Amino acid sequence: MKNFYSYQWPKTVTPLTDEQKAISDDFIKYCQEVFHRQWSMLNQFGSMYLTRNMRIADGMRTLEVGAGNGGHLQYEDLTRQEYWVNDRRSSQVDLIKSRFPDVKIIQSDCQEGFAVPDGYFDRIIANNVLEHLTDLPKAVQQFERLLNGNGQLGVILPCDPGFVHRVGKYFTTERAFKKRYKQPYSWFIESEHINAPEEVLHVLLKRFKIVHRRHFPFIAPIKHINLMFGMVLEKKKSAE
Repeated sequence: MKNFYSYQWPKTVTPLTDEQKAISDDFIKYCQEVFHRQWSMLNQFGSMYLTRNMRIADGMRTLEVGAGNGGHLQYEDLTRQEYWVNDRRSSQVDLIKSRFPDVKIIQSDCQEGFAVPDGYFDRIIANNVLEHLTDLPKAVQQFERLLNGNGQLGVILPCDPGFVHRVGKYFTTERAFKKRYKQPYSWFIESEHINAPEEVLHVLLKRFKIVHRRHFPFIAPIKHINLMFGMVLEKKKSAE
């Protein structure tokens, strides 16, 4: 992947043609509808990891960035919290509105910031989001600003470019993409997966500390034998 391991942001991604943009949007929707059901164990790991390991109490405020079609919301107890979601795609926002009319919605790019006061949220969730961001440090700076002093950031990441992840992707999404569109998969995935896990950690650990971490399907924290991993992070204190 040509964008991985540069450790320089903002990253430049080759602009997509109008045809490629339409294909990209269609395939993301297709994956949400088909592969997310067929490979539900991956979605369950991410969402269940977050709900089990992040603090929750009555009256808390949660922001989920890059919420997509709202797949994670079904795992959250929305009666206990003020839940906000963010996504830049209007098609995804419309889906969330229809499925979860009581949540608050911000349609925007999470890298561009939010018109919300400092320390407003108790929890921020980024479920398979940070690998996609061209200006990752800018987004992480926003997360630090938006979280209160006792807040937590929950992150799920794919182990891409790990060996098992790449093999699994070859036999699932890559094969389906080529069959569906008769085009190479490389331009699509290079426009989507921009940051490697090590790069994400490099940026996060400048402002946050890890308080819990778990890989899937194996506990050993080795990228090449796992598909995904989750982390709960808290803001570093000034002395740390």
